[in-house]
Amino acid sequence: MSARPADSRHTGPDRALRDGCEGRAAEEELTHIMAASIIGSTVLNIASNPVSPGSSSPPLDQTKGSDFVPPTRPSSTPFPHSEPRHANYHYLSGDEDMLDFEQDAGFTTTPYSEHFETVPEMKLSLLDLPSEVHEMILDHLFGYRLKATIDSVHAAMTFFAAHDELRYYVKHIELWFPVFQPKYGPLALSSALALPTVTSDGLTNATYTLPANNCTLEEALLFVAETLPLVMILTLEGGERKKAPMVQHSSWAGPNDWALPILESVRTLVTRGQWNLMRTDEDFKSILSSLPNLTEWHGSYSKPKSKSYLSMARVLPDLPAAHLKSLHLCLESDYRREVTYPAHHVKVCRTVHFCTKLAEAVPQLEHFSYTGRICKSFFRVLAELTDPRTTRLKSIDITVKNCCRPVPVFHESGSGIQDTGFIDAFELLVVQGIRALQKLRSVDYLRIRFVDLDSLLPPLNPYFLLRGDSCLGIWSGRILSELKDARPRAAYEELSETFGDIGINKDGRLVISGSGANYQRSQFRSLKVNNYHLLATSIIPG
Repeated sequence: MSARPADSRHTGPDRALRDGCEGRAAEEELTHIMAASIIGSTVLNIASNPVSPGSSSPPLDQTKGSDFVPPTRPSSTPFPHSEPRHANYHYLSGDEDMLDFEQDAGFTTTPYSEHFETVPEMKLSLLDLPSEVHEMILDHLFGYRLKATIDSVHAAMTFFAAHDELRYYVKHIELWFPVFQPKYGPLALSSALALPTVTSDGLTNATYTLPANNCTLEEALLFVAETLPLVMILTLEGGERKKAPMVQHSSWAGPNDWALPILESVRTLVTRGQWNLMRTDEDFKSILSSLPNLTEWHGSYSKPKSKSYLSMARVLPDLPAAHLKSLHLCLESDYRREVTYPAHHVKVCRTVHFCTKLAEAVPQLEHFSYTGRICKSFFRVLAELTDPRTTRLKSIDITVKNCCRPVPVFHESGSGIQDTGFIDAFELLVVQGIRALQKLRSVDYLRIRFVDLDSLLPPLNPYFLLRGDSCLGIWSGRILSELKDARPRAAYEELSETFGDIGINKDGRLVISGSGANYQRSQFRSLKVNNYHLLATSIIPG
């Protein structure tokens, strides 16, 4: 009997030979698995992925209808058009071995692109992307807003100096001026490891003082002029606090020694917390003069003040008429009814009738939006100042805080759906607005509304809407008569005689029920004025 040979794993030449054979066999098996996996997974992905384009002409033995309809992407999707996937797959590694394997196996792989319809490739530029993407780009550059402090402005200048190509993509910049600066006391600074104590309401033991490193308005606009040459929308926010400081326009002492930088590219100005930005006539003049091509102005105040009404009453008649087309002014934005006239409104009424001053600024505009106190005198003066042959006014949107009116008793000067004096004044405002349409021939959109967030019956908040020749909202015999004279072709979509049945649901809330389409919506399409008088005498608590 011959001796049993030693294990080949322990012999050098035999081990190398066996390892080589086993390696080639494993490689061929792995190649076979990879080929089958690539083909199978590709077909599986094409058939199962609803976003992938399907087969244009399936084989005869597999012809069947598709029950799946790919969902339509929303318009807000950053990339609303799906890009076609590459149909021709590419070998990742071992391409020669794969080709040899296919030839040895006796089959060829048909390019998958033959089964797809050719979709033209869409080239998107930055301007084609939705506004959400633009906001993300701005957020990535310098947060949501640029803090108008010396350090923040210098950091922004440094960034754009290193990324010069981005300067021309910024179209909207928002500068906000801080009105608070935390200052920690000696207890918080006694130890390097000590931190300010935070209470349950989020406050700390720090005291908040006036900011010391805010830049001037001149420095902020100079940064915009030299760094962002194509900015079209400029937002300035002055903030709000008790006894808030006004934003310093310039570091120069004399008013005649300086002027704000000229921003010729800006078309839209947004001023929030406007009382801290502009107070005197010179403040308004200096800012508006720095924007020679301004076409749209959005101005809003954080809190109702008598000084806000008085300052705007002086400025509105002298607005630049050359380029300004749209004015959006918000003087009071709490959107809640009031029991009586507040003290600040009484002070304004004793000084000037604001509605007439407001009307003097509108004839030159194309679009006008206003939130605050107003009465029928606005439309009366507007009609007197408007030339029907040259008027450009196309839309008027008014949100009423209250209607200024003479009242025999002071406590009858409130607002709300159960205040008959307010409802009568609101009706007169609508009547005068419709009457003014005889002069305002180019106006095709007129909305007058009252918003009360605390209303027990929000659908009954009075409003009037004229869009083209269609009308919605409150109506009465007087309104219908004026509408027939001013716009004979205009008509209400429906006229309802009642508010429906007012009751209390199982949750204890007041609800309105009735038959018809008028009661199936959150806002009534037809509101008869006389029904408000019946509502005022009901037992519903105000």
